[in-house]
Amino acid sequence: MHSVLDRAWRSPFTTKSDFARQYADFIAIASFEGMITTKLSEETWGKEWLITELGMAFREDLRITIEGLAHELSGHTKEDEPTNDNSVD
Repeated sequence: MHSVLDRAWRSPFTTKSDFARQYADFIAIASFEGMITTKLSEETWGKEWLITELGMAFREDLRITIEGLAHELSGHTKEDEPTNDNSVD
């Protein structure tokens, strides 16, 4: 899902592109849920998938979750992270 939302944000893809064919199931879900659209205005529809505000928010949540999981899987813990504590013991 992140790939579809990220691509719609960075480089909108056409409805008949190879990317659209490859990710058809995720595009269908994202469209149904209102995260991407081809609607340009009330009466105008385009041929490219564009990310919506809801899609941007969901994409950001996914990014944070993915980064957190990657961090956990790498074996790092909170104790491994540097602190901003400049005090001297």
